[in-house]
Amino acid sequence: MLRKLAYISIVASLLGANLISVGIAGFRLSLFRIVVIVILITVIAFAFLKNGNVRLPECIIKSYSVQFMMIWLFYAVCSVLWVKDDMSWLTAVFFIATGVICVVLFSSVFRSLKDFKPVILVFAFMLVFHVLVAIFEQITGIYPLTSDQNNKFIRLGLPLTTFRNTNDFATFITLVVFILYTAVAISGKKIVKVLGSLVALCCVWLVLVTDSRANIIGLILGTSFLLFTSIPNNKAKKYVISVLSFLWVIIIFSTDVIEKISIIVISIVKFEFSSGSSSDSIRINLLKNGLEFMIKTWGLGTGAGNVEYWVANEAIYDTGSIMNMHNWWMEIFTGFGILIFVLYLLFFMKMFADFYLVQRDSKRSDERIIARGFLCFMAAFIISSISSSTLINVEWLWVFWAVAIAFQFNVIERGKRDEDPSHQLIL
Repeated sequence: MLRKLAYISIVASLLGANLISVGIAGFRLSLFRIVVIVILITVIAFAFLKNGNVRLPECIIKSYSVQFMMIWLFYAVCSVLWVKDDMSWLTAVFFIATGVICVVLFSSVFRSLKDFKPVILVFAFMLVFHVLVAIFEQITGIYPLTSDQNNKFIRLGLPLTTFRNTNDFATFITLVVFILYTAVAISGKKIVKVLGSLVALCCVWLVLVTDSRANIIGLILGTSFLLFTSIPNNKAKKYVISVLSFLWVIIIFSTDVIEKISIIVISIVKFEFSSGSSSDSIRINLLKNGLEFMIKTWGLGTGAGNVEYWVANEAIYDTGSIMNMHNWWMEIFTGFGILIFVLYLLFFMKMFADFYLVQRDSKRSDERIIARGFLCFMAAFIISSISSSTLINVEWLWVFWAVAIAFQFNVIERGKRDEDPSHQLIL
């Protein structure tokens, strides 16, 4: 039953929070959130049925990634002692808690390599769903899954599907296209490769349509990792690097990135940060405010969900009407302080290294492919994560990290521990 609920939670998160939701006491409960609550109640019910004889899940004892998630949640809860906006704190803690629940659940039910293949297919099919809806929106100008037809992104003719804004949509397309690669590569069928390639090309086109710079660069970075890690011959890799370098130069010049970077660098060197309303100057001021908040909170951070409150009420540098950090890395640093930020970096780097080594050294092709897809996802995420205003409430991302952590623990780390590399734990 728990495994079925896990699959349902994955599908629900990928449908989007705005498609199906109900309001309860001023709080919106999406289908995913409802499923997670049902999962929690089910686990508690099973515990009582076993007369309280419940063992601590193995992943909590042996997985650094799971332990980090537990520490992050504990720190977020404790931050209630110094937060200034209790409702925003509660919302942030809720999302982190849903992530922890998914991490523990997925690590407990997805135990073997074959368990992850249906999960990969679900991600791939849901990507196709969003791509088809986005293409329909672009062709017809009709947005069938958007409740707010006065949305400014609709007036601009940008793709949305079930997402709140175009940046969130672009981030989803940019990252999940590498899970599509995984599904196609595992299949190995020619027709699947052809259709998968068409969908991937549509993803590239849609990201370009959104004109999201961070996601465009993230897509290039992820694709660069994909090409580099997929080619076994070192001589061929040199040619790939040359071609990618050439493409990078073209893109830089075609998008006026040099001019934008020059403005930012000069402003940093001269300590002259514009208080104007341009996107770049506002982002710079958000970063400077974040550093000021860290000093004021003695490195503890503003507390879970309280960055927006501080920007609105304690900001030194003008950010106009923008209250979110628009930078995931800075959001963690500012909101949760130095300790959690450092632990998060260790969590990210360890997982990145694990996926790289497995895609390079594993003797099982499916394991290499899945690890490579996750690796490219993470490479793209490094840049794409600075596109959206915030990622703390993005349900499908919590689900992806839960899947990735489960794969890391049950396939990669268990493989290191077991003498027999073919040994798998099956429910």
